[in-house]
Amino acid sequence: MITVYAILKSVHILMAIMALGANLSYPLWLYIGHKNEKYLPFALNGIKTLDDYMANPAYILSLLTGLGLCWYMHLNPFSSFWLWGSLILYALAAGTGIAVYSPLLKKQIATLQSAGKDSTAYQQINRKGLYTGIFIFLLAFSIILLMVGKPA
Repeated sequence: MITVYAILKSVHILMAIMALGANLSYPLWLYIGHKNEKYLPFALNGIKTLDDYMANPAYILSLLTGLGLCWYMHLNPFSSFWLWGSLILYALAAGTGIAVYSPLLKKQIATLQSAGKDSTAYQQINRKGLYTGIFIFLLAFSIILLMVGKPA
């Protein structure tokens, strides 16, 4: 029998897989693009498309289904460390993604077009994007550890 709980939990997990999976593909896109410069604009635009239309919506749906699970199970999200800790990490990851990574990616694409891959400006933005991406990934991975381990 399919229950509301089973649907919410399945969608929650699927959205987390989709979001993190998309994010984990970005280094491969960048590697291919930097290895062969003619593919770099496609790679950066591919990352932007995945971020805008897959990863970010999946992160949002993961949050909503997670909160739906709390509601359905009558759990106060602030009653357990693993829940409120995950929400704080989520807010930090989402804030970093919206305020830092997305604008940086747009700037990286524009700088590639105007100054080229070998320019100092592009290299600085690329490095910032790399470090920002690693930071967001570590936050997302920490959320998964909290969700799976549920430490008290």
